[in-house]
Amino acid sequence: MSSPREGIPSKLFFLGILSLLLFKGWVLSLVLEEPVPVCRAEAMPRPAAPAPSLEPSPEACSQEVEKLAEKLRGEHELIARRARQVEADEAKLKAYAAEVDERIRKLSALRTEVQAMFQRIQEHEDEKQQRLVKIYESMEPESAAQRIETLDEGTASWLLMKMSPRKAGQILGLMSPAKTSQLTRLLSQNQLTKKQ
Repeated sequence: MSSPREGIPSKLFFLGILSLLLFKGWVLSLVLEEPVPVCRAEAMPRPAAPAPSLEPSPEACSQEVEKLAEKLRGEHELIARRARQVEADEAKLKAYAAEVDERIRKLSALRTEVQAMFQRIQEHEDEKQQRLVKIYESMEPESAAQRIETLDEGTASWLLMKMSPRKAGQILGLMSPAKTSQLTRLLSQNQLTKKQ
């Protein structure tokens, strides 16, 4: 058997460790400012009010989710309203575009009609002018000269320009020298204007 002396070092070792643990608990309690549980039940701290949890409660979570859902519903409704407004605006624009296209089509048809009418009027005027020139060309040169002398210079020079050069020369030869000079000047100006 072992002697009573042999158990003393192991008891001392055990007491040393226990003292060290108590000392460590005391030092930690000073540092943390919280009492560290000691071996005795009285020395154990009583639980204070529950520490605030970092995780929100299920009720708070459901309230937040409901708020977010309400906000999303509001934004969804706003987007839906804007989408409906955009669709309505697009429909209006399509209607306006169709109306503009129809007006352009009508104006194009009208322009074609006006151009055709203008062409017919121009042809009719050309026919009338050619007929007038032929009337003066078919007259006797003396008679044509008398009548052309009474016309204004613009009309007289126009008539002579449209006549054949031979007939115009005969008529100019029978006019007064002053009128012949004026008409010759106008005829040369008209020729220069045409070349430019």
